[in-house]
Amino acid sequence: MYRGTATSLVAVILSLGFLGAGAAHAEPIDDSAGVGVAAEDTDSGLFTPTDNTIVKRSVAVDEGTGSVGADDPDGIVSGGAGSWVKATGRRYLGEQCGTSKIGSTSGHGATTLTLSVKKSVATKWSATAAITTGAVSAGMGFDVTKTYEVTDQSAYPVPKKKFGVIEAYPLYDVYGFNESSRADGKKIGTGKVTKPVGVCFNQWLS
Repeated sequence: MYRGTATSLVAVILSLGFLGAGAAHAEPIDDSAGVGVAAEDTDSGLFTPTDNTIVKRSVAVDEGTGSVGADDPDGIVSGGAGSWVKATGRRYLGEQCGTSKIGSTSGHGATTLTLSVKKSVATKWSATAAITTGAVSAGMGFDVTKTYEVTDQSAYPVPKKKFGVIEAYPLYDVYGFNESSRADGKKIGTGKVTKPVGVCFNQWLS
């Protein structure tokens, strides 16, 4: 009786092990082939500029609608999940700063701190349902796989007996979109894109 119980427990453990192995593959589809859900969530790693933030844009705000609903022939031909989904309803959600620091300097006063930044920053996107990268690019009106160079500088006077800090972060324009079926136009999900457009300089005294 004891042996039978032990055998049953082993079987249950093995079954759970196989289930766990299966669950490990239930991740968003790898987008390396151009189909899937972006791995990096654009809702994380962003902050709204504060009174201590100097925002410097490299390009003007693009509030257009893009090529909404445009076809993505490569995605359709490739087949697989996401091939029959298009990005529609592009909308501008405003500007936000990233949280990945791309430069910093600090020092005691009296002095003037100067920070120059020149950095390549990647566009990021995420979606709640599988969709091809090409479909997202078509709906947004720009290439969401592109890396942009952001460059600018900031000068910050630090009074005597004070300590000053300048930190630089990427500035992004944030866009939202809907995921719609190519067959009937039904909305099946939503997505978001962050496009690098400049630099956020956080600077303060202590």
